[in-house]
Amino acid sequence: MASRDRHGLREQKIFLDFAQACGLAIQLDSIEKRKPPEPDILCQIDRERAVIFEMVELIDYDIKSKAIKLEWGQ
Repeated sequence: MASRDRHGLREQKIFLDFAQACGLAIQLDSIEKRKPPEPDILCQIDRERAVIFEMVELIDYDIKSKAIKLEWGQ
């Protein structure tokens, strides 16, 4: 359960960064982490509309493998 809590906190942090940078009028105090099977984040835009977001992580494995090689000095 602890890893799920860390995952949820990480999602909220990433979404908060997105909300501050995206230009949408997301009400920062309305950001709410939801439990599956619901989408990950519920928030308000312009204090009028509820909006839901599903968080995904995209990984470029070519870049990741090169970064690992650099860390290991290969």
